Amino acid sequence: MRARLPLSYGFWQRKHNRHHQKPNFIGEDPDIDIRVLSFTVESRNAKKGVERWLSDRQGYLFPLLLLFTGFDLLLDSFAGLGRKDRKIGIRFLEFGLMLVRQTVPYIAMALMFGWLWAMALWVFMMMMFGFFMGAAFAPNHKGMPLIEKGSKIDFFQRQVLTSRNIRGSWFTDNLMGGLNRQVEHHLFPSMARPHLAKAHQIVVEFCAERGVPLVEMNLISSYLVVMRYLNVVGLSKNSDPFVCPMVAQLRPIY
Repeated sequence: MRARLPLSYGFWQRKHNRHHQKPNFIGEDPDIDIRVLSFTVESRNAKKGVERWLSDRQGYLFPLLLLFTGFDLLLDSFAGLGRKDRKIGIRFLEFGLMLVRQTVPYIAMALMFGWLWAMALWVFMMMMFGFFMGAAFAPNHKGMPLIEKGSKIDFFQRQVLTSRNIRGSWFTDNLMGGLNRQVEHHLFPSMARPHLAKAHQIVVEFCAERGVPLVEMNLISSYLVVMRYLNVVGLSKNSDPFVCPMVAQLRPIY
C-alpha cells in the first residue's frame, strides 16, 4: 500500500510504526492527532476558527471530513521532509519523487484537457484518496479505549484492547485490504495479509483463555460507533467525554 500512496515514504513509515508501537496512546499515536478530527476534548479545545467549528460537529460531518484526510496527510508528509534526523539526500529524493507524483499526471491532463480540468481532477483524486483511506482505517481503532501517555500495558493487551475487527465476507476482505483483521495485523504486523484470517481463530481462543475481550462487529455498526464517539467528544462540555467500559480491563504492569 505504501508504494501507491502520494506521500513521503519516510513520513508514512515513521507514522505507521509509531501507531503500531502505541495504538490509541494519547500524545503518542499520530493516528489520533490529526487536523480534521478530534479524539479528546483537549484536542478539540485547542482548535480555533473553522477547525473548532468542524470538531464540534465532527460526528455528524464524519463522512464529509474524510474527504479532507488526504490533504491533511499530504501537508504532514511535506512537513516531515524537514526532519533533521534524516539524510539530506534522502529528503531531496523523496521530495523530488513526491513532486513528480503530484504534478506529472496533471500536467499531461492539462495539456490534453486544460488546466481547469487538471486542477479539478487533482482535487477529486485527493478527496477520493482521503475518503477511502479514512473509511478503511477509521473502523479499526476509533471509538476504542484511549490510553494515557506513559501508561505501561503489556504488548498483547495493548494491541487487542485498542483494536477492532470487522466481520464480513470475502467482499469485506477485499474492500478493506485485510485491515478488517486489525487485531491480528497488530499482533503480527509482518504477517502476509492472506494469512491473517488463519491466525484469527488462534487469537480468538487465546483471548478467551485469558479473559481478554476481542471486539468484532460488522462494518456499518463500527461506523456508527465511531460517529457516536466523535459526537460525544465534539459536543461534550466535560474533560472526560467518553469512558469506555473496556478501559477498566486494561491491566497496567508496574
